[in-house]
Amino acid sequence: MRTFDAGLFRITNDGTTDEYPFVIAEYLPQTLANAIRSRTLSMAKRLSFALQLISALKYLDDRDPKIIHRDIKPQNIFIKGDSCVLGDFGLMKVVDGNTEVDRDIFKLSIGLGMPFFYRTPDLVRYARNESDITNKSDVFQLGLVLAEVFTGKNPCIVPGNILDNVELYSIGHIPGTSGGGIAALLNRMLDPDPASREPIDHFLDPFLGVFNDIAARSNDIDGHVL
Repeated sequence: MRTFDAGLFRITNDGTTDEYPFVIAEYLPQTLANAIRSRTLSMAKRLSFALQLISALKYLDDRDPKIIHRDIKPQNIFIKGDSCVLGDFGLMKVVDGNTEVDRDIFKLSIGLGMPFFYRTPDLVRYARNESDITNKSDVFQLGLVLAEVFTGKNPCIVPGNILDNVELYSIGHIPGTSGGGIAALLNRMLDPDPASREPIDHFLDPFLGVFNDIAARSNDIDGHVL
């Protein structure tokens, strides 16, 4: 299985001042939210971004201990040339078995530690103290983001309360001969049951296959891919 590397922030300095840690990183003003609104992304570019983000989550899942991002949304994904960078790890959770402290921080954070328009069933249950949380929450959250990338619309129905059950609209139409296959992959990512939802590494090869097919046809037609 091949892995696509997402772009990385360049760190120019770090340290502490007045006992507070700081990091100085490069400035990336363009986000995936800007790119989605522009409506100028080619299908190959969308698939490239999808592969990079899947690879980023696979990297977090392969860490020991694992890391759950918990705040994946277009505003937290930064565009750097042909790369996209998953940023803003302010709500991340290290899967170290210590949930008591995390739950306290989770409840004190704005919006109960989850983005209002990119909630997952896992995050809601965690906030209700009904279950623990795993990296499969990030799979669902990325599924919402990629649905928006490919259709222009987030399928998450706006709740009356942030702790309401997560409900989704059907995935919108994705044009092109590969649209049905992409929609099927997104629906797998958006399985509401974490127990049956597949881990992130199950999605890299299928998206890579669609990307290779699109890239080959784009090159035949236009003489270039992106």
